[in-house]
Amino acid sequence: MEVMNLTGWATSVAQSFYNMIKKTVVILLFLMLVFPIRCYAEQPQPVTALYKFFDSGTDFQKTRPEIGPVGGVQFFLWEDVNPSSGVFNFDSIEQQLDRDRGLFVTLSDGTVVPKPIVILPITHISSTSYPAWSDTIFYDATPGWVYDGIDNIEDSPRPIVHGQKVGHVLTSGGQTAVLPAYDHWYWRARYYDLIRALGKKYDNDPNVTCFVVSTGLDSETHPVKSWSGVDWGTVLIYQASAVEYRFGNNLIPEVCDVYHEAFPNTALTLAGLPGEGRMKWADIAAEYDGHIGLHYAGVQPEQESYQGYGDWTGLWGPVNAYSDTLPIFPESVHDIGQEEWRYWAVYFAMHHRPVAFDMHPGFFELPDYVLKWANDHLGQDIGALPSAWSVLRDWKYPKVSWGTGGSSDKIGDWGVGLQRTSGGERVFKEELPAFQDHIYARQCRTISNMMYFSVSPEWYESNPGPYHLILSYMDYDTDKLSISWTMTTKGTGRNVITKQNMGWTDTSIILYDIDITEEIIIDGMHDGEEYIHKVEVYQDTDNITPVPTAIPTVQPNVTPTLPQEVSLEIRTNINEVTVNGSIIEVVDGIALGKIGPVGSVAKIVLNVEDGQSCGKISHPEFLRIEQNGCVADLIVPGIPISIEWLVEEVSPTPTPTPRAYILKIYWDDSAEISKISILSLPLTMK
Repeated sequence: MEVMNLTGWATSVAQSFYNMIKKTVVILLFLMLVFPIRCYAEQPQPVTALYKFFDSGTDFQKTRPEIGPVGGVQFFLWEDVNPSSGVFNFDSIEQQLDRDRGLFVTLSDGTVVPKPIVILPITHISSTSYPAWSDTIFYDATPGWVYDGIDNIEDSPRPIVHGQKVGHVLTSGGQTAVLPAYDHWYWRARYYDLIRALGKKYDNDPNVTCFVVSTGLDSETHPVKSWSGVDWGTVLIYQASAVEYRFGNNLIPEVCDVYHEAFPNTALTLAGLPGEGRMKWADIAAEYDGHIGLHYAGVQPEQESYQGYGDWTGLWGPVNAYSDTLPIFPESVHDIGQEEWRYWAVYFAMHHRPVAFDMHPGFFELPDYVLKWANDHLGQDIGALPSAWSVLRDWKYPKVSWGTGGSSDKIGDWGVGLQRTSGGERVFKEELPAFQDHIYARQCRTISNMMYFSVSPEWYESNPGPYHLILSYMDYDTDKLSISWTMTTKGTGRNVITKQNMGWTDTSIILYDIDITEEIIIDGMHDGEEYIHKVEVYQDTDNITPVPTAIPTVQPNVTPTLPQEVSLEIRTNINEVTVNGSIIEVVDGIALGKIGPVGSVAKIVLNVEDGQSCGKISHPEFLRIEQNGCVADLIVPGIPISIEWLVEEVSPTPTPTPRAYILKIYWDDSAEISKISILSLPLTMK
């Protein structure tokens, strides 16, 4: 009887459990129907490269391989490819692409791909050169047959300017501006037809890496903008009030849908994010799980409305909000500014971790090493970047507040993976005591005591070391500064630089045995002001390319002859000497090595067992270092040498020669020497 009761109880429990599971499945099925789960494949991304605006047919792989991969940006007007309803003639696009067919670029990982092209459709452009309407602001590139269609629907015909139908005409202060009929459903429907036709033609084109999601003026997310002293946005509200509403509530969300469907295999980027709705537009782009990135044409050294406060969104607020989740693809602000302006604009862009960077032609006049650095540092993944860096600057335009909002320039430094945690006052070039004409000099930070930097775990966890630091500073006066760090074994590593009044300089320091989780300190040593432009931490690898020197400020008639290679003779009782990772045989106590050609980096390491004499790195001419009874003299004939810690001159200083290298020696600050490393790299020549 007890068994039968137990069995009945078990049967009842099982039935209840079954009923509960059945109800749960029904509920889940219902929820999946009402709220479907969005499962996305990996979205297409633009080829990671620099892109030159207006370029077609340039073989950068052949003409400028040293700057890395470069693609092109090409645009076309709607009226040029859509002569009548349902008829498309892409000859003008094909003519540009044909010049790039058969060209290739090599990516940073060695992959060779067809030269990548970004295509930019234009319906409305701010240039007065199309078709040279010098007395009219903006140009409406809508095909005439579209407005004929609207006239057949509406009672009031479209206005005519210079014999051509346009969507709307605005007037203010004797000036005339035109814009498309963004507010009319027929205009939008015909534009969507164009996008779908472009998708059929170019979605799988091997050269076309990205299409710009073109919405308004200059393809950006606004129907008009301030121009020629007139705020045309305000004029629009009073003279064509329906446009702004339909533009934001119909055109932008609809056009994103159409592009997304028409280009499933091609990267997309939403052009511009100006206007009061810029965060709303970014939120719309984010709905496509990374398929539509953000393309903001606002790259410049400083921007007075960069960041917002209160209920006002700064111009770069959407980019900062989505830099971790959406592809960022910035564009330079036209071809304005001189070399210094463009140089600093590059860091403005790179601070936002772009996957690609669209530059106007003048930017390609920057030094090769600047463009190569930018190319190497493209990408959202901090850990995949070759260095953690910080360019020291601060706001140019202070905070301005109004009501419940406000704006200012970017507060603080530019940088990725390396943060200045304290110390350093910003200095503008006009406040510098010397060397104001260098591209580094636009801004910097100055110290007389200490400045602290912290490397992000996002970077060092993917880059385990060893490390070296590139310091860009103004070598002004003859005082000293030092770089120090916590070592993993014990104590503090330290490198002291004695300045020689040489101007802006890049120098490299081995961060020997550094505990990268601790702060790096730059110390002015209280003996004079230090002016710091940039700090950068690299992981040492066999493939690392040394950072080129800053632009020389030598007089044009000074052309020093530099040695092609510098030899190093090592006299030692150690059996093996390692040079650049390769073992050099020691014969009769002598090992011969090469520091390498001009511009190379070389390390020579002598490993010494505990209790063993370190032997001698020997040559009697210039300098001798002594540490715990071990002696090291260097062979670098005719080249000045700067050495850390204990230095004893054994002969008079040789006649100064053009400074081709700086040579440094590091060792454990312990009772017994375990390693000696020698590093050679170029310096700015003055």
